[in-house]
Amino acid sequence: MTDQLSSYILDSSTVNYTTRVVLESLRDENNATKRRRATSAIAFFTSILDPAIAAEKAQLKLCLHYRAALDDAQTAKAILDANPVNSEIPLASTTTGRKQILESELTPAHRVFSLPELLDVIFSHIPTLSKSGRGTLRAAALTSLSLHHAAQLHLWRRPRDLNTVKQQVEFAFGGVIGEKLGVHVRQLRIRVIKGAWNVRLVTKIVELCPSIVEFTLYWGDTEDGSEEVTSDSVHWLSAILGLLPNLKHLTLAQFSWADVQTALIFPEDAHLPFSRLETLEIRGFGWYFDVIARGLGSSLTSLDIGSHISSYESAHVVAIARRLTALTSLRIYGYPELHQLRLFAETAPGLEIIEVMIFDDRDDSYVAEIYSIIAGLPAIKEALVGHLIPARLAQIIQLARSTAPLEVLAFSVQEDEEESAVNAALLELVMSKRHTLKSINEWLGFKICADSRFIDALAACPQLERIGITFDAEKIEISNADVEKLLTQCPHLRFTNELKVLVGEHPLCEARYKEYEKYQAAVIEELAEDILAN
Repeated sequence: MTDQLSSYILDSSTVNYTTRVVLESLRDENNATKRRRATSAIAFFTSILDPAIAAEKAQLKLCLHYRAALDDAQTAKAILDANPVNSEIPLASTTTGRKQILESELTPAHRVFSLPELLDVIFSHIPTLSKSGRGTLRAAALTSLSLHHAAQLHLWRRPRDLNTVKQQVEFAFGGVIGEKLGVHVRQLRIRVIKGAWNVRLVTKIVELCPSIVEFTLYWGDTEDGSEEVTSDSVHWLSAILGLLPNLKHLTLAQFSWADVQTALIFPEDAHLPFSRLETLEIRGFGWYFDVIARGLGSSLTSLDIGSHISSYESAHVVAIARRLTALTSLRIYGYPELHQLRLFAETAPGLEIIEVMIFDDRDDSYVAEIYSIIAGLPAIKEALVGHLIPARLAQIIQLARSTAPLEVLAFSVQEDEEESAVNAALLELVMSKRHTLKSINEWLGFKICADSRFIDALAACPQLERIGITFDAEKIEISNADVEKLLTQCPHLRFTNELKVLVGEHPLCEARYKEYEKYQAAVIEELAEDILAN
């Protein structure tokens, strides 16, 4: 399957560009800029083409011939004779003339305004992961050479997701011919295609970007079925991560099902990249978890095990928990064992965020212990507990009476609890956390009544951003004054369906709804080119 990549690498756009810039350089042999451009384009092919593949061997031979012509007049003459000007591949317009005009027309005022430091500060406020942000930078790049240079650097720091092989080839080719633009890349998100036939290209891209701080590697897709994992897979992943000495934030997500048929052999130093990490998000990759467990240490502040935790050996999870003393954020999905959660909490008392998503029903004692662990964390700010482990009144009250400065809370309530008792418990919770509370959500839609007292409690939370509690529309006993108090005293409150039920058609609500629509549009725009949002 290794030849699947050939058609992408040998795309006519990259091949024709290389031919064109080589001919330009040979015709203008004293032009250093043209020579550098031709050398870079040739270097892309000579560094990635595989002579063992017939289609690539022919192109590699041609590129080596071109490279020799740049230093040999006789070879250059033969190529030029075979490619007269009139038969040449149509040339795209170059920027040479434009560059000379722009530079000659710059006034002293323009030169001051074009200081790289100033442009860097201005462009740093433009989000490069959104379509609109990149559109702004591209437009700026067409204004002047100084703006072009500054905008280009920002675009390369946070490139779009490289989700397809075509995008990956374009990025790699641009990185090679762009005079080391890859060194400016700080965040990279890329996918390995099922069968791993594009790993040669992924390797090339990572080699071009040695300054990466945040790296996301997606392997396969949910529709791929099983994916064979061998020792070659292990060595490749180890080598890729070893190329990134500045890596601090890593996401590994394998969406295809790993099929491990034989014992895997791991490089002795495979764990080293994980020892430097500050954040790790992992989905799948159970076959690599032993290496991960050996590497993670006290520098890690955020751990997100976003797949079934039971797919990882319990001993490895325990080993990790004992070392993560600086952990401030923990997200676990699947079937965590209580002793594992206790150990994480005991080792890292500074935990500020904890999320536990369970995929099956658990008894009341398990649920009670989960909430006891959370309530016992003195610094906890965000607590999210899955809907399959609903809380009893005792757990809600326990959170209310804890000393934790809770800001975000998401939980569910047992459906057989009394509505009035739940109302009272939630009222106590909101009142006790009024100075810090930003978001409160109940997953299962347990309906409660709302009166002036409850609205007063919510309105006393100046930082409140989201209300995700289901109110019984037939049991809402509040006045327009209550609504105005809530919407004016909570200026950050975003519109939700739950809020709409609560405040009805009040004019302030209508205005807030329009603001929410803008917010939602901005979120969609921001995620428009994210792999998981596509």
